[in-house]
Amino acid sequence: RAPAGRRRGPVRPGPPQDEWARRLLAALTGHRTPQDLWGLATGTALHHLTTATPPYRTATPVLRTTRATQVGPGILEASATLEADGRVHAIAFRLEDRGDGVWRCTALELAP
Repeated sequence: RAPAGRRRGPVRPGPPQDEWARRLLAALTGHRTPQDLWGLATGTALHHLTTATPPYRTATPVLRTTRATQVGPGILEASATLEADGRVHAIAFRLEDRGDGVWRCTALELAP
């Protein structure tokens, strides 16, 4: 029997927008490098990620919400809200399924 609060069996991956929001947040805060996403993000998205200056300075942002809308077969337009320094910030990103169940980030925008 599994201890209270623990699930039994394999952990199912969450929605792709949740996984990608965590990846992007980790890259924006320096917990992982944008190069860690090589092969999972297109050049345009990687360039934006490496040149972006996050709008938060003193606090580590906390991921609050994620949303996604399917705009075509294997294509999601997604967003995430983050909270840092008492302010809420937004990230918008586009995900495309490569056809093998692996999602790539093809566009990224940060809102102040």
